[in-house]
Amino acid sequence: MGVITKDTATGPFAEEWKATMEGISKDIEQVDLAFILSNAALAVKDEKELVRHTDQRSLQGPWLTWLLADYS
Repeated sequence: MGVITKDTATGPFAEEWKATMEGISKDIEQVDLAFILSNAALAVKDEKELVRHTDQRSLQGPWLTWLLADYS
């Protein structure tokens, strides 16, 4: 089963999940997915994506400055 080992979830659902997993964790192999997720979802895929992110940041900066000007 894929897990994120550094995750520190809290709350009723997380506590119930942990209790359930303690009972069956001997029978199920757990694999840390943090590295896989970071490479698949967060890493820049190609030059086009890098350009899109750069363009987005350049457009978003002035807009956020304008938006937050009323709150300072």
